[in-house]
Amino acid sequence: MKGNGYNFAKMNVVMIGSNLYSITEMMVQFQQLWDYLVPASGKAQTAQGEMIRSAGKVRHEFMENGGMNWDNDFRKMLKAFVLYARLGEPLPNNAKAAKISPSILLNRRRQI
Repeated sequence: MKGNGYNFAKMNVVMIGSNLYSITEMMVQFQQLWDYLVPASGKAQTAQGEMIRSAGKVRHEFMENGGMNWDNDFRKMLKAFVLYARLGEPLPNNAKAAKISPSILLNRRRQI
């Protein structure tokens, strides 16, 4: 991916709008959110957890399985993802949140 003359793929960053984000840091943050919000089995208890769980399942299906198991359940999951996103609920603010990367919490505070 190129932008403004830079090869972002070699830099391990992605440009969203006018902001650069570290792909590695985004992966670490995703894992932190997964560990915090997604149970070992079954559905998550929060909209945020369900969004992270759905995104992880879709990523796994494409990156690990090449989409060979894609079916109506995945389509339903993506429709639910959009509905959860429209809720606009911020991350819960409690002691466990301190284990999540400060940049996630900083972004959360900007949205409140």
